[in-house]
Formats: sequence, C-alpha cells, structure tokens
Amino acid sequence: MKIKKILFGEKTPDKDDPNYQKLREESEAAGLKTSKFLRLDKATAAVQRFAERHRTLFFGFLLALSIIIASAQIRRIQYAWQHRNSQSTAVERQRQELHFKRHQAPSAPLQQSDECDIKH
Repeated sequence: MKIKKILFGEKTPDKDDPNYQKLREESEAAGLKTSKFLRLDKATAAVQRFAERHRTLFFGFLLALSIIIASAQIRRIQYAWQHRNSQSTAVERQRQELHFKRHQAPSAPLQQSDECDIKH
C-alpha cells in the first residue's frame, strides 16, 4: 500500500467531504492569521490596485522581470557549459594562485630595515 501511495499519491479529498472539512478550515484559519500578521493581505491589495490602475506599466514590469530572470538563467547555463571541463585538483589551484601572486601582483618598493643601515 505504501508503494502505491508513493507512486500514485493520495486521492485529493473533495471540498465538501466532512472528514476533510475540519482540516481544511483549520488550515485556512492558520493561513489567514499568518497573512494578517505579516500584512500580506494589505500588500497583495496594494499590488492589485496598482495593476488595475496601471495595467500597461504592470505588464511591462512583469515582462521585464521575466526577461531579466530568463537571461540570468541563460548566463548561468552558459557559464556551466564553458567550465564543465575545467576540473582541477587542489594542488593545481594552489600553483595557479602562487603563480598569479608571484608574477602579476603589484610589488611594493623595497625598503631598508633599521638593522641593515650602514653608518659612515
């Protein structure tokens, strides 16, 4: 029976089922209480008012947001594709880091210490 539940899931209870009604009412009450506590109901109403008043601007904003998210995902896929064969060991990465520090890091001017000063 458990494998059948895992594979096919449980039957969705009917909205008017008396066994399910108490659980549904408790769940809805908890959701409403959380929504009011976090003031999500007021935020949702404000967004809905803005969408009704400025329909074109709202849809433009949603389109721009979806384009930005899609381009970010495409960029991540591109980065993963380019770096898929660049696996290296920890020793190789340390050698590369030391090579960079030795050859490309800005060098500070040499200063003489007080112990090495020769006084005439």
